[in-house]
Amino acid sequence: MEENNGRPVYPLKGVPADKIDFYQKSILAKCKLIRPAYMPIAEVVDYENKKFIVLWCPGGDSRPYSSPKTMAKDNKERIHYIRKMSNTVEPSDDEEKDLFNLANRIPFDDRVNHQADISDLNITLIQNYLKEVKSSLYEKSKTGDFVEVCNDMNIICNLPEYAKPKNVGLMFLVWSRIRFSLTRR
Repeated sequence: MEENNGRPVYPLKGVPADKIDFYQKSILAKCKLIRPAYMPIAEVVDYENKKFIVLWCPGGDSRPYSSPKTMAKDNKERIHYIRKMSNTVEPSDDEEKDLFNLANRIPFDDRVNHQADISDLNITLIQNYLKEVKSSLYEKSKTGDFVEVCNDMNIICNLPEYAKPKNVGLMFLVWSRIRFSLTRR
């Protein structure tokens, strides 16, 4: 996508189908430079008869992350970056301290809710949401494994012996109930 002053330029170009594998390998190679290890969720989607690679980069448990300061092969200097308004910048010393302090706190919606259970998640509400946002997971949610769909949405913590919902997954119930009560008025 091209942008102009932070806004997408239409019509959107998309990715040529024969370049998708190349771009995914390039993204993987760049992600391997991030420390500690981090891998975004990547999906190839069709939009307006064009292909796009969509990256979802949820906050990880091992943050803050650093990357090489430049992409030069001999560069050994690593840096943490922060967002300031619409800019990605090198933090000041105080901002870097704040970055490490914030890393010790997991945002509420990303926290695992140990008092809840997977059965507290409502597949119907989740499917309604997936259908409304035209997610490719909608079809999978009708026939696929519920835990796998929730894992793909990153609304559960799915360790082999411990699957629990995250607060964001439980908020589907609240969001859907509020929305339902507002539409009935």
